Amino acid sequence: MTSLSIHTCQQSRDLDRYVIEEVGICGFELMSRAGRGAFDILLKHWPHCNSIAVICGRGNNGGDGYILATAAIQAEMNICVFGMGEPLSPDAKKSYDEYSSLGGTIKSIDETIPFDDYDIVVDALFGSGLKRDIEGRLRQLVQTINACGQPVFALDIPSGLDGDSGQVRGEALHADVTAAFISTKLGLVTGVGKDYRGVLELNTLGVPSEAYTAVEKIATLIDNETLAAWKLKRKSTAHKGSAGRVLIVGGNSTMQGAAIMAGQAACRAGAGLVSIATASVCAQSIAAGAPEIRSFPIESAATLMPLLKGCDIVGIGPGLGQDAWASRMWRAALREPLRMVVDADALNLLAKQPQRSSEWILTPHPGEAGRLLACSTQEIQLNRIGAAQAIVERYGGICVLKGSGTIVADDQNIWICDRGNPGMAAGGMGDVLTGVICALWAQGLTAQEAACLGVWLHACAGDDSARQAGEIGMMATDLLPGIRTNLARAIENVPRTVGH
Repeated sequence: MTSLSIHTCQQSRDLDRYVIEEVGICGFELMSRAGRGAFDILLKHWPHCNSIAVICGRGNNGGDGYILATAAIQAEMNICVFGMGEPLSPDAKKSYDEYSSLGGTIKSIDETIPFDDYDIVVDALFGSGLKRDIEGRLRQLVQTINACGQPVFALDIPSGLDGDSGQVRGEALHADVTAAFISTKLGLVTGVGKDYRGVLELNTLGVPSEAYTAVEKIATLIDNETLAAWKLKRKSTAHKGSAGRVLIVGGNSTMQGAAIMAGQAACRAGAGLVSIATASVCAQSIAAGAPEIRSFPIESAATLMPLLKGCDIVGIGPGLGQDAWASRMWRAALREPLRMVVDADALNLLAKQPQRSSEWILTPHPGEAGRLLACSTQEIQLNRIGAAQAIVERYGGICVLKGSGTIVADDQNIWICDRGNPGMAAGGMGDVLTGVICALWAQGLTAQEAACLGVWLHACAGDDSARQAGEIGMMATDLLPGIRTNLARAIENVPRTVGH
């Protein structure tokens, strides 16, 4: 689906070129659709807005801004454009001339502009064409806009945000709403992009679906449309043994809670039988904390083997630790041809002795991803998709790179989840995700489907919790009810009304 396609900046330019050369929609027409569509989005979010300041650069992003300003004049609104100079591209120059012919006001950009005199500030400065860090007077301008206290509406992408990495280039505008045109740029859904873009509105500008098929994309957004074909079906004759058997290996001394949360999440995501293989000293406390889950005191590889052979999916890592017991459990799991979700300390053990498997899903956060690739967390965050692909290339299987804009990658495809919130930065969230993915995989979904649906359920449950009680103070166990309700929505294909 067109709305689910995510493109790099270069792919977006390729898409524009295809639409112009092959579909036959000229560049100025696309610019006009973008500017006027953006004006409609502005009125949708700020229906009582009357005075608008538009900051226009000299490229096509500025051209979009002049079209919006023209629409505002025609709506008899108070509008002023602050420009960097006459546009460089023919299409943007045409937009500039059209606005000027209507008597539109154009003033030079000045970092001391009193933006608080306007109801809203429209950012049409750089868009996704930014090639360098914002410095000097322009950096001061961005800081002035951010500090003015008025809402900011960004066209295409907030100025200063890298369109590919989602990282800030020196300084970036904090937008309340961003209107993306034709396609969603990668930088809007990864890195710190979500912190800077605000509400994301996509206008495809009437581009036909053939264009999205003809031009390569970097990723697909995980949403209701993506999940529509992935159904969990349970027959009326189903029993607990046929509904998926999950074994969690972990819960070492002082870390029993991690294994319990993974097990409870597997239950809430529909697994029929959930067991935990844990250190002997922890088994009793696990049994007391989660009566629906069987706990087994395990000390040797020999006693773990029957449990491994009796399950459909193994989730290894929650509360595992890296001591001698953990190493024994990890080596035993590697000896069996198992389907595994590998998380937490199991990832750290894997990083110490790398090997490949096509039958596992690896779920690192950026720090664990850095250890898997022997690089820094910062390097991971600068190229999250590249990092996920590198992990798949080195270790096989599927990589779920957690964080803002969680990435699911296999050797051919990439998916990105645009849901979730900062309140989920709390201990135990990864353990819950492990349990959810295990349960979905055990119930018959493919590894790819289980990873994508699991990430989506987890993120939506976090968003539900935030809406109910706020982001601050959220605990991992707060997600458990939402996992169940969002799974029901996914199965029934009930659309969620909350936007990105």
